[in-house]
Amino acid sequence: MKKALLFALLLSSNFVFAQFLTFDFAGAAGNEASFASNTNATGVAPSSITRGAGIAPQNNANRFNSDGFTTAATIDLTDFLEFTITPVNSTITINSITVTSERSIQGPTMFVIRASQDGFATFIGTNTVTNTGTAIVTSTFTFTSPITTTTPVTIRLFGFAAGGASGTFGPGEGAGNDIIVNGTVVLTPLPVKFANLKASKKAGGIEISFSNLTESDVVNYSIERSAKGQQYSSIKELPPAKNHGRSIFKGWD
Repeated sequence: MKKALLFALLLSSNFVFAQFLTFDFAGAAGNEASFASNTNATGVAPSSITRGAGIAPQNNANRFNSDGFTTAATIDLTDFLEFTITPVNSTITINSITVTSERSIQGPTMFVIRASQDGFATFIGTNTVTNTGTAIVTSTFTFTSPITTTTPVTIRLFGFAAGGASGTFGPGEGAGNDIIVNGTVVLTPLPVKFANLKASKKAGGIEISFSNLTESDVVNYSIERSAKGQQYSSIKELPPAKNHGRSIFKGWD
């Protein structure tokens, strides 16, 4: 009996990540003007951390170290560390940021996070972190309302209530990553240009072949089929051909 089969070729490009941008300050001198991120997920650009105009770099190995933090019990809008999270053909959602850090005895004792989404006007974390000791500590700033965006967002970590202007503070000294951005990354479906899409009857079944003339950043191809064009079932998933050139699938029914 003859069967009419409809085949669907789907391009898979969506992924979710728990940690999608990190900084590790191992090997830092402490007084660098900026320091690059060490990992970034697909769909997120690399980043660099810098300082606001109110604080100054200071040497301290394995830290991004600064002094000059305000001694007031409220933030100074120039006393911050900042980095920008840039989506690349993706939608990102930021749920929390984890920071491992250390302060000197005169360093700032209170810390909050603000973001560029509202012009750094309000705190976005559920907590103001207080640290009056000098040990290495790890703190997580959980966002009251997660930030979801397709455009760059800049994060600022403010330190205040220092014991003195010469007191220092900096992320670093941890066993692994010292700043971790937690959330999700959903990749935007990629535009493609298929060519040479064929379904040919062969001995024992149907052979399917295709090529993608614009293959780039493809995670995989999913081939599905349906007898009536309504409900499709998966036949095969196919990896890209080095993300350039021709991909071929041969399947049988």
